[in-house]
Amino acid sequence: MELSSCMGGRLRILVAQTPLPVGQDVIAPSVPQPAVAEPVAAKAPFFGRLCLVNPLGEEAFAPVGSTVRKGDIVALLTLETLQVPVTAPIDGEVVEIVGRADDLVGYGAEILRIRPL
Repeated sequence: MELSSCMGGRLRILVAQTPLPVGQDVIAPSVPQPAVAEPVAAKAPFFGRLCLVNPLGEEAFAPVGSTVRKGDIVALLTLETLQVPVTAPIDGEVVEIVGRADDLVGYGAEILRIRPL
């Protein structure tokens, strides 16, 4: 099969015509699993001033060492009267807070790191 774009690019896909003998399975090569999972960053979905403390309860959303679930609010971004939640991308333990409270952060900035459980 060959595909081409209006800009002149081409993609050609060739498929081998040799079938597998009956009774043989295709075995995928094994991929070594990492011994320790790398922390995953919770990133800013918007821009604004970083708030790490719940304004209603005056306690931190997700201090270092706390366990969070995917979708939990771990911080807020404030822009005038708009408040946008920063949520945990995975279940895990907060291992590092990268952002500083009241800093102006941009879209995609790392707020904190979470080690998967």
